[in-house]
Amino acid sequence: MMKSISSTKILTALMLFCGLSLTANEALARNNYVGQPQQLSMGAFYGGHIGATATYILSSRNAIDVAAAMEMGGQENTSGWADYLWIYPDAFAMMDWSFGWYWGGGVKIRTENDPEVEELYLAGPRGVAGLTNILESMPVELFAEAAFTYHITQATKTEFDIALGARYYF
Repeated sequence: MMKSISSTKILTALMLFCGLSLTANEALARNNYVGQPQQLSMGAFYGGHIGATATYILSSRNAIDVAAAMEMGGQENTSGWADYLWIYPDAFAMMDWSFGWYWGGGVKIRTENDPEVEELYLAGPRGVAGLTNILESMPVELFAEAAFTYHITQATKTEFDIALGARYYF
């Protein structure tokens, strides 16, 4: 029998990783390699969902972000989304750290695995905003984001998601 990893352990590991990364970043300058046009990043996130994300930088101010995720509750619903983003890489500095932010919109599709619900899937527009911190020691971006989705297919339902994650730039 295979042991499953609890969502509490995953969240603790991600918070430890983010905390150690931010501490190591204090004495370092901004990484100029990250966020260049035609650059791809891939990573993972944890929040209401746990999943994988990929971002393709279109220009110094725009990107496309896609993700696939699964809820860690008992229903294990799956989701996928794509967003067009407006990026502000050097929005503000705090305690020698440079933070950026982004916002955008797209579409989200979600399966509904609850046996008491008739809908097989939900889909609708999605709005997202997030904060980023780019590490100097490696081409890694840490992010925190919030998203709002208004599902319009098969049922009217709203959904609010918060996530913490990291992306590696190639």
